[in-house]
Amino acid sequence: MKNKYDEIHACLAKEGKFDTYTTPMNEDHKKVDDAHVYLPKNIFVKMGYGLFRGFVTCVQPLVNFFAFGLKVKGRKNLKKVKTGAITVANHVHYLDCIAIRQACFPKSFYTTAAPHNNKKGVMGSFLRAAGELPLGETFSAQKNFNQAVATLLKKKKLINFYAEQSLWFRYEKSRPYKPGAFRFAVTNNVPVVPIVLCFKELNKFERVFRRQKKLVVIIQEPIYPNTELDTKEQVKDLQARCQKVYDDTIIDFYGYDKNTYSYYE
Repeated sequence: MKNKYDEIHACLAKEGKFDTYTTPMNEDHKKVDDAHVYLPKNIFVKMGYGLFRGFVTCVQPLVNFFAFGLKVKGRKNLKKVKTGAITVANHVHYLDCIAIRQACFPKSFYTTAAPHNNKKGVMGSFLRAAGELPLGETFSAQKNFNQAVATLLKKKKLINFYAEQSLWFRYEKSRPYKPGAFRFAVTNNVPVVPIVLCFKELNKFERVFRRQKKLVVIIQEPIYPNTELDTKEQVKDLQARCQKVYDDTIIDFYGYDKNTYSYYE
């Protein structure tokens, strides 16, 4: 089934505008300023967050089954991670965070988000309770974000970054990563785990119950910073190695020609 965004994505890819938002954005969001609390200290708030995270953990298999027909590959690779870690995933669906969260279970999972995803009201509270960490919109807020990431990594949590920056709905190629996620990995001396989301064609039986392709979440092996390099080169090296794994996974899954594959076509 053709995706209504396919033509838009193809045009943007040819122009190299891989970080352009193509889906509607929430303009009326809660500002991520100095007052934003990333890691609440109030015992009752912490208990509420914990209860809600437990609820999400129980419900997410149902959501993923009906929304995606989810299949996960490579869970054993997460068992190799004994510290906190950064995960980088391609952003291809509004609800793909729930799929990644289930794929990473039982490890404790948080995900970063653009400021415009810091919703107001009850929904925003639920998202933050579930582990959403919006990027700061002020210098102080971003400093608080950085500290929250460092704290969670020390506690051996997983923190997900959509390293391409923007959502491209059901996109079936790779896009170039931005360096931000890899800076956090180098700064905190933790590995990066590439997670690649792909869409699989339905068989005849599955077409009776489902219209859209199934989602397959592929967890690759953790990739560690090369500490023999200086900080700037570590980031570049780590980004390049993760990008290769991402590209190769996409090429292998969809059967693209490795010799002619290009982001731009």
